[in-house]
Amino acid sequence: MTDGSADASAELVASLAGERGWSVGAAESLTSGAVASALGAAPEASSWFRGDQPVGTVFIAVFTPQGEVVAEHHFDGPPEAVVEQARDHALALLAEQLAD
Repeated sequence: MTDGSADASAELVASLAGERGWSVGAAESLTSGAVASALGAAPEASSWFRGDQPVGTVFIAVFTPQGEVVAEHHFDGPPEAVVEQARDHALALLAEQLAD
């Protein structure tokens, strides 16, 4: 199934997982969260996709030789807005920690 449409595939997963009452999770390295991002943006993702947190809750952490900083955030909005806010805060925190 390589029709080139991640959105269509994620919507199919949403439909099938929802019908079966199954949960779906993703663990990624090479794809840098792209699979989880597509699944998290699919319809009704909060009912079947397991990202281990309530909707909009994001933990951002930076570890350096000087120590670690972990920040918990609660972002509002549709999945795309939460992803954008999380990305922006993560990059800002990383830049701040590297500048210290």
